[in-house]
Amino acid sequence: MQEVLRGNLAEGTTVTVLLPGPVSVERLWIEDTGLSSQMTAGIRGIFMPIRYDERSIREENGVKLALLELAAYGLLDGERWAFLETAKGLTYYTWSYPSLAGAKNLEGIKEIILPKLK
Repeated sequence: MQEVLRGNLAEGTTVTVLLPGPVSVERLWIEDTGLSSQMTAGIRGIFMPIRYDERSIREENGVKLALLELAAYGLLDGERWAFLETAKGLTYYTWSYPSLAGAKNLEGIKEIILPKLK
């Protein structure tokens, strides 16, 4: 991590984030993972995960999984909670953030959202 926009993590802290699906797997489509599936190690971006706690449980067919055992943080879905800097430029789901339409890069996104976080 290079910079924290909100929260109390120190610069340089390693953060584990559980993504909602696999990354960099060709010909695999999983609903609501269009942006997160583009993430790779070292990609630059602005990420907005939630912090897991002991109440962060996924239950299916009577089996419970404590998400905190997998990662400290997670994304609620793979489309709305990240802005990525890719070879194609700034990538994010514009339909989720129409107020960010003028942003051309991560710095532009930061300039728009930072005042809203204070």
